[in-house]
Amino acid sequence: MNLSLRLFVVLCLPAIACADDATEAPGGLAVEVGGAEPAEPVGEPRQWDSQIDIARGSSWQILGLCREKLRNCPKDQAAGLEAWRLDLEASLSGIDPGQDPDTWPELDLDRLTKRNSNFWTANYEVHPNDWIWLLLQAELEAVQGRLDRAEMMLYLAGQHPVNDQVRQLITGRIAEYRNATQSSREVVTYGVSRHDAGDYDGAIAVYQIALRLWPQNALAHYEASYSLRTKWIATPPPGMDAPEVVNHPDVLAGMDLSRTLKPFAAMGYQGNLDRWFPKEKRESFSSEELANAIGGPRELEAAWNAIVAKWPQPATDAELEAVCEHATSIGLFDLSLQARQALVGRRGYSPADLEKFQFALPKLASAEAAERILARLGGKEPLIVVRPELATLPDPATESPQSPQQDAPGSANTPTPEGSPATPEEKPATPDDSTSADVPPAPEP
Repeated sequence: MNLSLRLFVVLCLPAIACADDATEAPGGLAVEVGGAEPAEPVGEPRQWDSQIDIARGSSWQILGLCREKLRNCPKDQAAGLEAWRLDLEASLSGIDPGQDPDTWPELDLDRLTKRNSNFWTANYEVHPNDWIWLLLQAELEAVQGRLDRAEMMLYLAGQHPVNDQVRQLITGRIAEYRNATQSSREVVTYGVSRHDAGDYDGAIAVYQIALRLWPQNALAHYEASYSLRTKWIATPPPGMDAPEVVNHPDVLAGMDLSRTLKPFAAMGYQGNLDRWFPKEKRESFSSEELANAIGGPRELEAAWNAIVAKWPQPATDAELEAVCEHATSIGLFDLSLQARQALVGRRGYSPADLEKFQFALPKLASAEAAERILARLGGKEPLIVVRPELATLPDPATESPQSPQQDAPGSANTPTPEGSPATPEEKPATPDDSTSADVPPAPEP
């Protein structure tokens, strides 16, 4: 059992913190929304690097522990969470953990999460301080080999009020992801050297080797598209002019895939703007949208890199807000909402948050589901999540994160800043202080 998995077992997976506030009476309040159909396996299995197989296998084990906690969550308090759990189980039913991970089917994770009304209902039933909700999403991505996205979700989980052992767990998982993908990344580096030497066909062939090792390598998909475009610009195919080369479907396909696999990297945001907004069939865009098309991805990448560089210290509220705003500006509504939950976990909901929810949720969930979620978040119905009693985390530039406080009688420990109250209903569990493990330092961003 690898180090980060051992540490995860030590943490004993504190239960998904479903809403339970006696003063606001969410107990028995059911959420009745229709989600998307459970995602079915798609595509064919491919050859994977053995180290990635190992990482995917450990992610499957952690995902199994998360699924067990979902099964134990009170169903009368979180109907949306239970509905999404059933979607999740149906989607994973085609995976045989007894087989090598490189034989596992590919799942439509957008259909299971981003475009699933049950998922977004569950997202606001889970306590906003519950980092395990994001850990579950990270390991789900990792099981499918989407390790860049898994890493991104882990960094977001670490922005919630968590203790040092949770930060060690996150650091260990990220290190495992990066070690597993090192071979494929090194092959891409060699391919770039062939491109720089003008051997575009040779570079593309090298990138294909990298993709056989790791089919979800965002950089390899991007570089292959870039080399193809550069080759065609230098020697246009018969009957093709420069604009057709730049926006050719074969070129844009790799850009689109790299953007899906690594959405906080600016490299994939190229080509026609309507590629970013596939549900909006338009040929013209506002000046604001065009400005975002030019600067938004770069600003988002810079904001995100600032958070990664600071790890394992948490980002400031302002730094997280910058990620939320830049993600929204280029249509990454799902990731913007997930980052905003880290802010909510620190300071509670605010009217400004509601405005962001009103803008983004209808673009992801069904109209009925969005209306129900917004009614609760807006106070028209009892708020289904308890406002956290945790103070805003200290600015890591001037202060160190506080140590966990003594737990309440009969409840689990919780990371709580000094001087701020905490109730058993709102607390994620933490391990006994006597348990420790050596964890590698945070990887370089």
